[in-house]
Amino acid sequence: MLSMINVDDVTRFGCWAHVRRKWREAMPRGATKETSKAAIGFDYCNKLFAMEKELNKIHGGREDRLRLMKPILDAYWSWLDTIDPESGSKLETAVNYSKNQNQYLNAFLIHKEADISNNLAENCIRPFVIGRKNWLFCDTVKGADSSAIVYSLVESAKANGINPYDYMLRVLTFMPLMGKTPPNEQLDKLMPWKLPMI
Repeated sequence: MLSMINVDDVTRFGCWAHVRRKWREAMPRGATKETSKAAIGFDYCNKLFAMEKELNKIHGGREDRLRLMKPILDAYWSWLDTIDPESGSKLETAVNYSKNQNQYLNAFLIHKEADISNNLAENCIRPFVIGRKNWLFCDTVKGADSSAIVYSLVESAKANGINPYDYMLRVLTFMPLMGKTPPNEQLDKLMPWKLPMI
């Protein structure tokens, strides 16, 4: 069975879709920017998503993000510091979520390849999340671990433009030759972004 492999030079990114959801959940029915602080936070998120969409159309890079999106982010963080929400309120949850994720929510600015949300990753795992309730082999922790590993490999193959069936066939052909507990260095060579496909 595959074991966990450490990946070097990983940057953690926050998800602005999650931030936006927190603001939406905090908005009272019929809220506007004039009547609700949550609606203002929601609007900031929408501005970021609209700007990201425009930059994707023109294939904008890091410099474009910094020039066009950093002022929106700076205004957002400054505005956030002015809010004193009621304890236990949904507004407090939204404010604290953003403040606790600040470092990770800003990380997309300097990494052109990163999106401002993890919607793509969530869409990749959706079939697994929906299907796992129906799979008998997930009745045990070991079965759940195994299925999570296989799904991760399949989705990683897809993300790297590799046919998942062909990839799994190659991996399952090589694995028996590696012994019962191959070292991580050997397993690392079987990752979708490293294994040459023919």
